[in-house]
Amino acid sequence: MKNPYEILGVSSDASESEIRSAYREKAAELGASQYIGRDMPDDIAREMKELDEAYDTVINLRRLQGNARRNYYSTEKSSDRYANLYDEIGRLLDDGDFYGADRKLDDIPFSDRGALWHYMKGRSLLGMNKPDEAEPHFSEATRIDPDDPDFSEAYRDIRSRRSFSRSDAEDDSWKKALKYLGWISAALYVIRLLRRFF
Repeated sequence: MKNPYEILGVSSDASESEIRSAYREKAAELGASQYIGRDMPDDIAREMKELDEAYDTVINLRRLQGNARRNYYSTEKSSDRYANLYDEIGRLLDDGDFYGADRKLDDIPFSDRGALWHYMKGRSLLGMNKPDEAEPHFSEATRIDPDDPDFSEAYRDIRSRRSFSRSDAEDDSWKKALKYLGWISAALYVIRLLRRFF
């Protein structure tokens, strides 16, 4: 997935209202509202899916960051040896440069990878739209430092989102019910759009 900020057409320091506005404008450009209750053409559906994923990624990262700016990367959570490197990686993550942060994280030797490393690795993978790979890192960060509320919140958040998506994918009867009750699917889609707009 490309940088989600680029897909939305906003900078990484855009406010949430600017992000919502950009999402609405892009959805309007695609003409998504005219397909409510009926199938979109494949190319528009693909672009809309990419736009939805970019929006979700940015909003979820903002939630994960929540309190991240409160000196996460200080020597409290990292050894003096890597404090400056973690500061730099934290800035890259905050700026949306997930690939750059990931490369720097991979440069840290295995023997020095603690809770903060796993948390940041999870954030970089989540930013690259790889939740399957991010979940074990959030889990490990929580296992190493169970008292850190931000580590455990990130782990709880990704587990709840992943278990919801897994149960949807694995439940064939749910898929069949939605197929036969298309109006439910359309109603959920409208609610989702309205939630984003307001």
